Amino acid sequence: MLWAVISSDLNTEYLVLPGLYCSCKGFYMNVLLKKSADRCYHMEAVKIAQRTGVYEEVSMRDEEYYDVLMKLLKGMLKTKTRRL
Repeated sequence: MLWAVISSDLNTEYLVLPGLYCSCKGFYMNVLLKKSADRCYHMEAVKIAQRTGVYEEVSMRDEEYYDVLMKLLKGMLKTKTRRL
């Protein structure tokens, strides 16, 4: 299952694959590069949501899923480009 976690300032959505990946800068820096953590707080938020059942599930057709995924990926690329 693919998760979209909204940032605390409600301005950014992060792509999360539970236990594997998050598109946030903290995951990249602390988990992948520094290896100082095994997950970011967006991944932790997914675990809490799964445990408590407090989340919104959205079902969509394949075409819609592709569009949403592409928007998330473009947002990640745009954010990383701005930071360079």
